Amino acid sequence: MFMSRLAQLVAIIAIVAAVLYGKSATKSVDTETLRLVAKDFWRVHADYYVFGVANIGTQMGIVKLSSGKFLLLGAVPITEKLKQEIDKLTDNGKNIEAVITTHPFHTGYTEGLWKLYPDAKFYGTPRHIETLPDIDWTDDVSKCEVRNKWAPEIQMRIPAGASFAHPKPELTNHFSSVFVYHSTSRTLFVDDTLMYFEAPKFPINILAPPGTLRFHISMKDDGLYHTPAAPLLFHDWMRKLVHDWDFDTLSTAHDGVLAQGARQKVTQLLDDSEKVFQDLSETHAKEGHDQDVDPRRMKIDECA
Repeated sequence: MFMSRLAQLVAIIAIVAAVLYGKSATKSVDTETLRLVAKDFWRVHADYYVFGVANIGTQMGIVKLSSGKFLLLGAVPITEKLKQEIDKLTDNGKNIEAVITTHPFHTGYTEGLWKLYPDAKFYGTPRHIETLPDIDWTDDVSKCEVRNKWAPEIQMRIPAGASFAHPKPELTNHFSSVFVYHSTSRTLFVDDTLMYFEAPKFPINILAPPGTLRFHISMKDDGLYHTPAAPLLFHDWMRKLVHDWDFDTLSTAHDGVLAQGARQKVTQLLDDSEKVFQDLSETHAKEGHDQDVDPRRMKIDECA
């Protein structure tokens, strides 16, 4: 399916709202200040509009390591005020050890961040490395040795059962992203795979009221591989992650932060979605066609 019914409904509402309220049909970004969401973990929220009206938000994370150095997760547009705050926190960028891109399609502000902090090491998703060749990339975040570089303080995993290197179709399959867990702050940083709506704005709040946690809307369409095993594999991967990581705070790009009880809420989401995964598996079995899959993404723990 080209777009899920939910995505189509968002588009319709956004277009109607644009007519009624005179909103521009272009995206608009407004970056906020640093927000300390847990010990040694800061988040920057940026407004990000689709269809000119629907504000789905985006994010960047900043983690202070026990060494005193910092990791930046993802990228947002850096205003002069925000740069001053980051510089104050990181000694004018001298203590930024690395920038790690966590979502294949969150590419818009990465090059700008690199120009501001060229001495930091940049680790990209395969798609970042291919589409932004001017950046002096240090390595590929899809490699186990890269994701294990800061363990156990920082742990990173890529979902099983879904394409990460080259998700298709590019317009709608934004499901997979690197999950990053900071053990000191007990914070889980996720871009699109999980969506927590902390204070959604119109028209998103019509479909997702405050406090809503759900999987990305592409999961039921192209987000997971169209094989019988993939939905069940992703489910099992999520169960293991929740078992292994003692997170209390959840930070998601779309569009906010669940400050407490995140592990329990993700567990409840999995419980409530059991039938969804089973139905997807049965649907893909009936389709009966082969799909090229990345064998690394068909393991619960590819790095074991």
